[in-house]
Amino acid sequence: MGKKSLVLNIVKNLRMRIKMILSISLLSVALVWILNSFIIVPEYQATTQIFIEQPPEAAQMADGPAMGAGPAITDTYSVIVRSPEILRKVIIELGMEKETNISELHEQIVVTRPADSQVLNITVAGEDKIKAAAIANSLGEIFIEEIPNLTQTTNAVIISSASEVPESTLFEENTVFSLGVAGAFGLVIGILLAFILEMLNTVFKTGKKENQSSVNKIQTVFK
Repeated sequence: MGKKSLVLNIVKNLRMRIKMILSISLLSVALVWILNSFIIVPEYQATTQIFIEQPPEAAQMADGPAMGAGPAITDTYSVIVRSPEILRKVIIELGMEKETNISELHEQIVVTRPADSQVLNITVAGEDKIKAAAIANSLGEIFIEEIPNLTQTTNAVIISSASEVPESTLFEENTVFSLGVAGAFGLVIGILLAFILEMLNTVFKTGKKENQSSVNKIQTVFK
């Protein structure tokens, strides 16, 4: 009965610490928002797909470099797409002279080609999703213009442009849910902390009263 009364008294007194509980919950939400907005910088990816029609093997062997299937051709395309000449044109076309340089832009680009496919994927990663898409599309257009001058390939077309609004990150898609979880977590921590503090306070007061009662009894016996 005494333990039940103690617990009820603690729960009742939790109302006195409601401001602390709500403050911890709000602090948890704020920390999650700050962490995802300013500390953890999201990286977006935008991809442009290009279909490249391969010339006849005989013509390639006679007039230009062999452009058959396999890793070698993918490496060749990757070198062309990420070449300083093409990257310089992209930077000038998008007016990014003050924002980036050829070396930095080079590191943002990945060129891939599925096995036995004539589709080239040009993927650009960056912190700005709109700019990443613009760079991917500009790379695709300039690559199509330059490829006939570098190889025997004469037919290359963009079959899929990078979206100007790439897919949102997981946090952006679930912002409300993420902040809600943070708030609930902070609320639980706040209640737990308040409960512990109140329990310690109650136990301390109870022990103090018992000690005072014992002292009074001793004084009464010796009177």
